[in-house]
Amino acid sequence: MLNCLLILFECAILFLLQMKKLFNYRPIVLFCLGLIFSIIISAYANVSVAAKIVLVSVFGLVLLSFIVLASLPQTRDFAKRHASKFIVVIVAISIGTLSMFLQFSKLAKREVNKSTYEVFVRICSSLSIDSYGNYSFDADTVSFMVDNKETQLDGKVRVTIYKTGGNKFDAKMGDYIKITGTFSSIDKSLANDFDKNYVARGVYYKAYANSRNVLNFNTNKLRFDESIRLSAQKLLNQNMTKDNASVVYSMLFGDTSGVSDDILQDFRDSGVAHLLAVSGLHLGFLVALLSFICKVCKANKYFEFFFIVISMILYSYVCGFTNSVTRALVMTTVLLYSKLRYKEYDSLNSIALSAVIILIINPLNRKSGV
Repeated sequence: MLNCLLILFECAILFLLQMKKLFNYRPIVLFCLGLIFSIIISAYANVSVAAKIVLVSVFGLVLLSFIVLASLPQTRDFAKRHASKFIVVIVAISIGTLSMFLQFSKLAKREVNKSTYEVFVRICSSLSIDSYGNYSFDADTVSFMVDNKETQLDGKVRVTIYKTGGNKFDAKMGDYIKITGTFSSIDKSLANDFDKNYVARGVYYKAYANSRNVLNFNTNKLRFDESIRLSAQKLLNQNMTKDNASVVYSMLFGDTSGVSDDILQDFRDSGVAHLLAVSGLHLGFLVALLSFICKVCKANKYFEFFFIVISMILYSYVCGFTNSVTRALVMTTVLLYSKLRYKEYDSLNSIALSAVIILIINPLNRKSGV
């Protein structure tokens, strides 16, 4: 019975390894799948014993399979030929597991007891307002007072300001403000999707306060990308209605915080919500425009390649390197490079490479969209 099980196990491994008869072997795609698998299981392994067992079992199974195949004389040559596949899977699982472990370690180090503090922050995103007049935004340069001692924190905070009476909140991106309210760190177990989405964009804390407990210093200290977005927002607001300006701003920079929920739902229902997330469509227009300029100027192909790639990187930086624009940037760069070298473009390898880059930067990066 044991021999039958071993033979069945070996046949299954051999079949999986010979999938190149059905699909071309792509190391990047295999690495990407292993990375995604290990990240998903590692995320649950933080709170689930079963997930820990699955992760260790799969890693051990892959490693044991290679050892068994390399040890048996009849399969030793086969194991040598396909050693790279085993190595790719093992490395992918190791990197994915390590990256999630480091992410949870960061959360543990940033843990703050939930309490009422005086918090000093700089607004670093557009302000979104709900139907009740409450404001929400991301802020950085976070510090708070404990026993008259200022403590500096690493990471962003998601701030919610509740409208109180006639108090008006008139701060904007780049302003420094002082908040007196509830402050806490993100739950280090990441048990809900809200916390996962926060951490995916570098937000490790949450703060809540009433508008009467906010002091605006109005210093308006902006980074380069923030100043461009804010200037564009002001220009659009001066020449369009509020709703139209928010939609155009979202189409240019992928920031939907200023778009009302009703308009967002209309875009979703009509199937064109992708227009509000900067992606391949936007970079495609940019590449077409820059290519036309290069052809008019009769620039050589190497100058055209670097000019377009650098321009795309700058535009992606202004858009905040969101998942959608990063994916489009990597895939478009690979496409342009393949044309430059007269190579065949492989879209599957390209999208796998973009996924690997996005997940290695932050394993909690999730689906982008509106």
